[in-house]
Amino acid sequence: MVRGLRPAPAAPGLRSAAMAQAYDPDGLASVDLLYRVSTGPIVTRRMEEYGHSQVYGAALPDLASGNVISIQVKATDKKGHSAVSPAMAFPVGLTRAETISLTAVRDFEGDLRPWPAAGMDWHWGTAAQADRAKAAVLGGRYLVWLLAAPRGLGLHVEVDGKRVGEIKPDAPGAWQRVGTVDLAAGQHQFGVVCDGGPKDAIRGYAQMLISTDGSAAPRGALVTDYLNTISLLSPEPDATVSKRVTIRATATGNVVRADCYVDKELIGRQRVAPYEFHWDTREFRPGEHTIELRAINGADEAMLSAQITVTVTR
Repeated sequence: MVRGLRPAPAAPGLRSAAMAQAYDPDGLASVDLLYRVSTGPIVTRRMEEYGHSQVYGAALPDLASGNVISIQVKATDKKGHSAVSPAMAFPVGLTRAETISLTAVRDFEGDLRPWPAAGMDWHWGTAAQADRAKAAVLGGRYLVWLLAAPRGLGLHVEVDGKRVGEIKPDAPGAWQRVGTVDLAAGQHQFGVVCDGGPKDAIRGYAQMLISTDGSAAPRGALVTDYLNTISLLSPEPDATVSKRVTIRATATGNVVRADCYVDKELIGRQRVAPYEFHWDTREFRPGEHTIELRAINGADEAMLSAQITVTVTR
């Protein structure tokens, strides 16, 4: 059994890792990470268990903005039987335009449910059942995509209760472009609705993607998660610093700018990750100081922040 596959934020300049939980009553002989960067070859890397936690991890390679990394895990028991997790994809770095991913198991609630035999990252349902999620947007014209498996049955997508488009019954189990919708800034409701069909016949979906990037086109049948993150890379928390210090940071997702503060005093702004800010500590008194990095969105609002405390000496 393999579940809970997740990477650390895929950001330029940030060393990240993939982790997964793996278990077999007969004992595991090996757990391997299989990853691909963009259109490169599939690489296999052995994963190591953290203590006796049944959680395994492996480091990912250095990544650059614009890469897309896809990952999955293969666990092999001592009898030679293997289980492979569904593959997941993660864009690296900052998006070209506002892009929001809503996953079935994390963001949606309603009638549809996971079905172990068909994949725990998907929600499955029968006629007239529906799932809904809420998300805040900056406003504009959005493309709507759905990763769906209609299985000969229909699904459609609603935004704020209005039908946007449908997935045809004969569509393959993959990403499908549903339509476009004009949205004002603010919070909106997104729905996935099962159309008619035999009482016990199921169809499912894994993720919805909405984007103002007209060129955004998710690939194949991979869950593709766009994560908004911001990370301070250096100095280390509780470090002792002096003279001129370089503050390094990075971000992913819908971050259009990073603002760096020391004790709430702005010392720099940058738009391209990874970021470097230069701080002359000689202009501050000796003692403890707080470095804060704020992630700013397209509406000039701070949506995330990260902070550490350091000690300045002479």
